[in-house]
Amino acid sequence: MSIKNLFFCFALLFPVLLFAQSGIVTQYVDPFFGTTSGEVFPGASLPFGIVKLSPDVKTGYRTSGYTINGEIGGFSHTHTSGTGGEARYGNIFVVPQPGNVDLRNYWATQKENEYAKPGFYSVLLSKGAGKVLCEVSSSNHVGIHRYTFNNKDNKELTDATLLIDVGHVIKNTGDKSGCDEGEVKIISDREIEGFGEYHGGW
Repeated sequence: MSIKNLFFCFALLFPVLLFAQSGIVTQYVDPFFGTTSGEVFPGASLPFGIVKLSPDVKTGYRTSGYTINGEIGGFSHTHTSGTGGEARYGNIFVVPQPGNVDLRNYWATQKENEYAKPGFYSVLLSKGAGKVLCEVSSSNHVGIHRYTFNNKDNKELTDATLLIDVGHVIKNTGDKSGCDEGEVKIISDREIEGFGEYHGGW
């Protein structure tokens, strides 16, 4: 190998070696990149992980369930980014609601402090009787949720509801995805279990 070729290979590898040594390459990742027109979701996921936990909005893109200016209703555990095609996924939908859930209108009227980094997403939503700070993360197989409920004066709100919709899918007119069967059981004040069977994915 000539000196010229060796130098060229070293020049290509040098930035990779620097980043590998620093261990902070994730600071350069912007999960919102592509959310305005690329059908990309900004939520929490790991490379090759099954769970892709992200907000779903009222009129989101077909596959990501999200648009930057959309009204957030809740968070579902399965999404795809940048694929195009028919709507799919958006399964196991969790709706945090200050006060009681209105099944006809659970979309946030306002969102503030939306933030995302690899593996983490948070947003402050104004909904119904107050506000809810939503923080989500994920492992390969588990979605992790934390919700902090406050009233409109930012005092802790004890009257809050979590709606879990196993039958939810991201839908557009004419799309063929859906839920065939599902069930949720409340085991205790700290445990919920269930399942869902869906069609119309990959």
